[in-house]
Amino acid sequence: IWNHFLQESVKRIKKAGMEKPKLVLWNNGMTRTEHIHLLDPEVFAIQLWTNSRDLGDLTIKTVAEKGFQMIFSNYDAAYLDCGFGGWVSDGNNWCAPYKEWQLQHQNDPIKILEERNVNNLEEAKKNILGGEVALWTEQVDGHSMMSRLEPRAAAYGEQLWRGPSTGTWVEAERRLVRHRTRLVDRGIGAETLTHGWCRQNEGKCVLGAGLDTDTSF
Repeated sequence: IWNHFLQESVKRIKKAGMEKPKLVLWNNGMTRTEHIHLLDPEVFAIQLWTNSRDLGDLTIKTVAEKGFQMIFSNYDAAYLDCGFGGWVSDGNNWCAPYKEWQLQHQNDPIKILEERNVNNLEEAKKNILGGEVALWTEQVDGHSMMSRLEPRAAAYGEQLWRGPSTGTWVEAERRLVRHRTRLVDRGIGAETLTHGWCRQNEGKCVLGAGLDTDTSF
């Protein structure tokens, strides 16, 4: 039934004037190993909403090896709703804990593919369309949205733009702190990453050997 719905949808889209539709489909029952052959990689790109740390989940490997283009929104790093109170119960919400900016910054789609030993790694790398953080509206509205999004979305953006040359989150900390200041100066209510003294004394608040010295970025 699900496949019939998708195929009929594609027919109607073509009839409406899009001769070669390129549609984004979030992973679901149709992207399981036993059903994915029903989907056409020329029509569908798959947005990955799964736990990249669970190597027993074959979703990413299956999608990659079948030649689909991919958008990485794996919820173990890119789900920005996590770590807040439950809205249908007490306690934390289901995906707690909070996903800090370091997780987004180090969420490397290429590494995720390499960890799964996909049999078409080079092709799969080329099929990475990018990534997207996810923020739903159960517990966020126009007043709180930007503080949830930024600068965590920017941290993921750096990973996606720079790829293998991204470096560690420690190297990016000063850039993100400065970027957050720029956002605030432009009237964007981005969440703060650290307090004023640390912004004025770059590198002196991150624990670790040698981090209190000047660094060129």
